[in-house]
Amino acid sequence: AMGYHRFIWDKRPLVKRIVISDGISQIENFNNFENLEYVSIPDSVVYIEAHAFSDCKNLRSVTLPKNLTYIGDYAFCNCSSLTALHFPASLRTLGKYALKGCTSLENITVEDGSYKFYNDEYGVLYSKNKMELIQYPAASAFTSYEIPKSVRKISSYAFYGSKNLASITFNDGLREIR
Repeated sequence: AMGYHRFIWDKRPLVKRIVISDGISQIENFNNFENLEYVSIPDSVVYIEAHAFSDCKNLRSVTLPKNLTYIGDYAFCNCSSLTALHFPASLRTLGKYALKGCTSLENITVEDGSYKFYNDEYGVLYSKNKMELIQYPAASAFTSYEIPKSVRKISSYAFYGSKNLASITFNDGLREIR
């Protein structure tokens, strides 16, 4: 098995597309596949490990499975070509810095029925109660953004790499910026 794993690891620069077989429940270790553009993840996957797709700089498209419950720390960190993400209602955990460096991200959506996450009309990701702003899509076309009065906390790197954002209006209730 070690020889096979080494063979795949050495072929990373050649891989542009990955289709993961149905029946797999956990994904790990596709980080640094620098030319990877597309990943097909089956609905059997419930867990995406920390760093799973980090530094896949050409990853443009990934469809998250409908039963996904966990995305680990740094899972999509520096996926700088990723333009949109749609989180399933089943998602319970989004690890820290999971979307840091996703500088082409224009829109984040959450499936209706999620009790953990919410997105607003600008494609901004929040905790369900809108008390925490988790991620602003860095490539959003908007030049200004007003943080809702409900927000008490802004996550680390929430606005990192925001290209067009020139002005942010903070609210009086804000207690913590990480």
